[in-house]
Amino acid sequence: MKFLRLITKISIALTLLIVLILVATLTTVDETPYTQTEAYQQTQQALEQVDHQLALQRQDSSAQAKSMRVGWAKANITLDHATPLAGYGNRRGKVSTGVRDSLWVRAFVFDNGTSRVAMVASDLLIIPPTIVAAVQANWPKHLGFQADHIYYGAIHSHNSEGGWQEGVGSELIAGKYDPQVVQFLAKQIITALTEATQQLTPAEIGYAQINEPTRIENRLVGNEGTVDPFIRLMKIKKQTGATALVVTYAAHATLLNGDNMVVSRDYPGVLVDSLEKSTVDFAAYMAGAVGSMRPKAEGKDDDEELNNQALALHHDIQKEYENIVTKPEQTLEFVTVPVGLRKPQLQIAQGWKVRQWAWDVLFGLADADIKALRIGNIAFLGMPCDFSGELVPELESAGLTKNLHVIVTSFNGNYIGYVTPDKYWTRNTYESVAMNWFGPNTGSYFVETGRKILTKL
Repeated sequence: MKFLRLITKISIALTLLIVLILVATLTTVDETPYTQTEAYQQTQQALEQVDHQLALQRQDSSAQAKSMRVGWAKANITLDHATPLAGYGNRRGKVSTGVRDSLWVRAFVFDNGTSRVAMVASDLLIIPPTIVAAVQANWPKHLGFQADHIYYGAIHSHNSEGGWQEGVGSELIAGKYDPQVVQFLAKQIITALTEATQQLTPAEIGYAQINEPTRIENRLVGNEGTVDPFIRLMKIKKQTGATALVVTYAAHATLLNGDNMVVSRDYPGVLVDSLEKSTVDFAAYMAGAVGSMRPKAEGKDDDEELNNQALALHHDIQKEYENIVTKPEQTLEFVTVPVGLRKPQLQIAQGWKVRQWAWDVLFGLADADIKALRIGNIAFLGMPCDFSGELVPELESAGLTKNLHVIVTSFNGNYIGYVTPDKYWTRNTYESVAMNWFGPNTGSYFVETGRKILTKL
């Protein structure tokens, strides 16, 4: 009898301990609409500053702007030792077993005589804030522009190198943090930008988009949802005859699965290499609105799948390339708009989120902004997240009112998880529960903010 009483007491004590831990760790999700939050008001104040920033840029350029000059260059960012692979959480920070294909950072610099802006496309999972901060800390003055005038993007390969962000959650995705990795990546970004600046030459700009719905599908809700089916291209042609392409597409770079432990750019790497062999002198790829979007895997193994994907996209681009009309451009505008965020809403189960202290242990501080880069009649919108392709049409419609071609990319130097349509907030899925860190209403909030930015360009 005494033994049974002892067991009962222990059971009650353990139950109470578990309850206390849950109470200390979890709380209910905040369902307050964004429009009623302080974060929303902060963003509206930031939007009011955009008109002033653009007015200054336009005032400077109205009398002195010249036709665009463009330079490009790349730098190898493949580490000379085994590194944690970033992308799949089930790897738990395991290091790579080899290199399938090298990683690069590819940089463009644009100059219209009064403004100078850069674009950096990296072969990483994301561009984390640590790398942006390291670039700014080591910025050389001779480049002729500020380190905050860089538009960042990433290919989002889930087989790229990690080790670039502190925090339990970040290290689960990207492996053990190594500050030397951050410094190396920042150094190589600056190296590529320095060389690109030295290559500035008069150039013409052109745009095209190709409808390719057969290589992409909605992984969140399948046929119930929509996809962003367009390959979007910016063509650059220098007076020297040299050519370049910036390519975006919305299908995740996940054709190499989690068991494949080699460093690789996945299908975007094959695409870029094939373009440079037969179509242009220089090519760069940035993940588009990849939230909810995956490639259609066709092949007997990983290598065949990524080759089939890349070569199909290359075939589409090759057919359209000669039809892309380029012309001299003078308009060059760049703004960064801080986006206020509510407290994190990281859900452990539907309707239940971790408290702030637990979030801080997992990921630390989180900031968000939207970067807008206008080059001629092309407007790039850089999002701090896996931005859903289902949200892109609303932004494109806003661009049409200003005769702008809109290209939405993800991973702009901050990261706040997935931003998906509001209607999926209550879905019990990975993207809408575990990775929708600042919902509900985050989708409509970012679309509204993006639309307002576009109307000001």
